[in-house]
Amino acid sequence: MSHSGLRTDKHCLNCGTLVQERYCSHCGQENVEPKESLWHLIRHFFEDVTHYDSKFTRFFKYLITRPGYLTQEYLAGHRATNLNPIRAYIFISFVFFLVLFSGKKEEAPQETKEEELALVKQQMAEGLRNAARSHTPLNLYDSTKNAVMEDLARSLTAEDTPIKKEQTIAFGLSQNGIKFTLQDNRYQNVQEYDSVQSTLADTSQDKDKGIMKWIIRTNLRLKDDYGSRRNVMLEENFQHSVPKIMFVLLPLFALYVWLFFSRKKYYYTQHVIFSIHFHSFVFLLLLLMKLVKWIFPNEWFGLILDIITVLILFIYLAIALKNAYKQSFGLSLTKAIGVSLLYLVSLVAAVTLLALFTFLTA
Repeated sequence: MSHSGLRTDKHCLNCGTLVQERYCSHCGQENVEPKESLWHLIRHFFEDVTHYDSKFTRFFKYLITRPGYLTQEYLAGHRATNLNPIRAYIFISFVFFLVLFSGKKEEAPQETKEEELALVKQQMAEGLRNAARSHTPLNLYDSTKNAVMEDLARSLTAEDTPIKKEQTIAFGLSQNGIKFTLQDNRYQNVQEYDSVQSTLADTSQDKDKGIMKWIIRTNLRLKDDYGSRRNVMLEENFQHSVPKIMFVLLPLFALYVWLFFSRKKYYYTQHVIFSIHFHSFVFLLLLLMKLVKWIFPNEWFGLILDIITVLILFIYLAIALKNAYKQSFGLSLTKAIGVSLLYLVSLVAAVTLLALFTFLTA
């Protein structure tokens, strides 16, 4: 409530309706003097955010301590006293991803400068050898030129350990999220790869086709554009695309909940509200665990925290289903298992497709 004085004019400044008491019966605006000091603005902000009875505090209090209660309240029509679930979800997810991205540390490139230099030397040496062997000497000049190229090739690789011609294109989960592992010591660039592939017969096992050819060419293009930093670049692009898949997973989670409950008793939109509240808690818990990992940056401790996080989320889901839909805990636990399994499959599929999309469109 504002501490400003009431206006003598009883017409609402917002909609013009006659105000009988302190608040407009049409739009709800308080009929007080619009002029406020800076201190009033600061005090109002502090009261709205920190007051025990505020919607903000009430939302977080019941979201954490009473799983499913906010959904039950919303479905019962008690909405004026509660924070809008969509606004709350947007705020919490925004803070979570802000902290997640700000805490992202760039890892050291997979290949060191020494390894890159050795690779360049080896590729130059191979080019010289191929050039020497592809021309049949017709005279003394040609023989001398081929011998010089062979000597140069030997001198380039004389002090270097031969680099294995291997290729690795993969991604997986790590302590800091998704981790791309890209390596190609077989070819220097896309042009060299296309040149070699064009000389191979269609029946050759070394002939790449279809999506595999597309993946290898993409890796070589990224190698040419970003060098050893391409892993870090892909991981950053992936992290910034994660919020987008939540717009798919959230309604999909609501669909899975809908499958386990009566179609006549509940509408799909009601399950969406439950999904929003549940994901708000998910982001809140992940944010807390992220902060704890910053304070205690231990790999084994982080692994234990991850296991605890999964257990907390599963137990929270079972209790939330029980409270929101008024069913027995045993039945809610069974449905929580079903929803969790479907959601886990969808999450793995979404992460895999997003990683592949990030790689192919980089």
